[in-house]
Parts: sequence; C-alpha cells; structure tokens
Amino acid sequence: MPIPSALDVRRPPDRRKQDLPARYRARVLAVFPGQIERIVMFGLRARGEPHAESDWDFAVFFRHPPGEAESSKLAEVDWEVGQSFGCLIQSLDFPREGWLARSALACNVRDHGLIIYGPNDVPGSSGRSCSMPAPLLPRRSDSPSFRPRRPTIASKE
Repeated sequence: MPIPSALDVRRPPDRRKQDLPARYRARVLAVFPGQIERIVMFGLRARGEPHAESDWDFAVFFRHPPGEAESSKLAEVDWEVGQSFGCLIQSLDFPREGWLARSALACNVRDHGLIIYGPNDVPGSSGRSCSMPAPLLPRRSDSPSFRPRRPTIASKE
C-alpha cells in the first residue's frame, strides 16, 4: 500500500468537490448565455446527506421552454464537468414556470435545494409551502346541507 504524501494527509479528500457547483454554474452560463433564469442544486448533496456513491443533482430553469437542443447541450455539460471531477452529474431542464410547479419534484427542489444562480425568491417561504396540504375547494352541490370543509393549518406559535 503506498504511503500518502503530505499533501494528501493535509487536504481533505472532498475539498476539490466543493468547487463543483461553481464550475458547473460557470459552464452552464457559458454554454447558454442569457438563457438561464435559475440553477438549483438539490438532492442528497444539497441536504448535506451525501454518501460515497452520491451523484450531483441540478435543476436548470431556462427563460424559455427548453427543447432537445438544450437538453443535449446540458447533458454534454454534465459529462464534461463530471469527468473533470470524477463524478456523476444529473441535470434536469425546466422552463421558467417550472419553478412554481406543484409537483413533488418541483416542491423538493424549492424546499430543499440550494440556489446557485438566479433570484433567491422561494414561493411559500412566508406562508403556505409545498409541504403543507393544498386547500380544499368547495364542491358544488344541490344539497342544502352541503358545507364546504375548511383546511386546518396548525400555527407555529
């Protein structure tokens, strides 16, 4: 077994990987000048729970609906940056409006992701967020005894 050098002993093994989000951001912005609204890192690494096999997950929000060309170029950025850091990067592309979507994935990205580029506004950060139940809408009914149910939201006092 080789003896580690003094440089290996002093430097934590993941130190270089701390630069990965910055390098990824720079490459995406260079490949898509003026087209990116927001870049968000999400998943285990964003939550601070990575393990040895964890990949890097990014959501890229375009100012326009992305097509095949954008998806293909984004996959090339994933491969290029991943190769230089020796890891796997997986990116998802969304139109700008995807930031406000109510899907489980969009809520996860907003609630637990780290914005590495773009506006820092997170809907629901003051008030109702994705993790809270959606309000129940009253149903139309001909029954005179019909009373719409109201959602109950516990206060944080």
